[in-house]
Amino acid sequence: MGDPAAELLDALRRDGVGRGDLVGLAIAPGVGVGAATARGSIALAAASTTPASGDPAALVRRADQELRRAGERGVARHRGEHPR
Repeated sequence: MGDPAAELLDALRRDGVGRGDLVGLAIAPGVGVGAATARGSIALAAASTTPASGDPAALVRRADQELRRAGERGVARHRGEHPR
């Protein structure tokens, strides 16, 4: 099995989600994460057998952080600044 947080992030990006876009979430510990986007829906089961990936809220938090970072880098490039 791969990295569930990376899989969620990849699925959100494929669906066109970027920083500031609305995403509906359903989180159930021990079950997984469901995400609904403007273009479709994405379901991802959390790997509840490993501490690093077993917390659905942690999966969402990591994906959110990555989308924010990508958005900040895009804004910096647009302004001609150096991204952090």
